[in-house]
Amino acid sequence: MGAVIGEGKSLSELGLTARGGREARVTGLSVDSREVTSGHLFAALPGTKVHGAAFIPTALEQGASAILTDAEGAALAAEALAGSEAALVVAADPRQALA
Repeated sequence: MGAVIGEGKSLSELGLTARGGREARVTGLSVDSREVTSGHLFAALPGTKVHGAAFIPTALEQGASAILTDAEGAALAAEALAGSEAALVVAADPRQALA
């Protein structure tokens, strides 16, 4: 599922806060890394078999400006995120944070 957010909104306008206070402009939302385009927030959600964090490197390669995940996802993707400019939003319940 991918959703476009018009001309884009800041994380704070979306009610989200990134680690380290980093801000990002978000032009869309994707829960499927294959649908991420430049400026998207990629929601790396826990799954029944695989954590969405496994797909963060792909989302970053495709231009994600921000990543939303839980603490487990942040730990799993720490290496991929270390050299990235993308903002990281960690939520206890990332699905609720999207609501």
